[in-house]
Amino acid sequence: MRGVRRTGVNMILKGIPNKGRKAAIEIAREYFPDMDDSHLDYIIWNHTGFPQFWNIGVDGDTPEECFRKQLEECVESIKGGLLL
Repeated sequence: MRGVRRTGVNMILKGIPNKGRKAAIEIAREYFPDMDDSHLDYIIWNHTGFPQFWNIGVDGDTPEECFRKQLEECVESIKGGLLL
């Protein structure tokens, strides 16, 4: 449905200490500051392991580190013309 945002992207990533926790969409906005929420939603759900598919130990030691690595890979793919 157009204009409806999935509420999951506002979920706080688990495995992060309470102080300084951020919602997934807030973290994604750090990598894509000019994108609107619907595009961020698309990136989060279609190009990362959000909300639970992480490669702990390879992509990072925490869910947030894995999420950030996947976002960095997405940025590089977009720069190379491979996504969107």
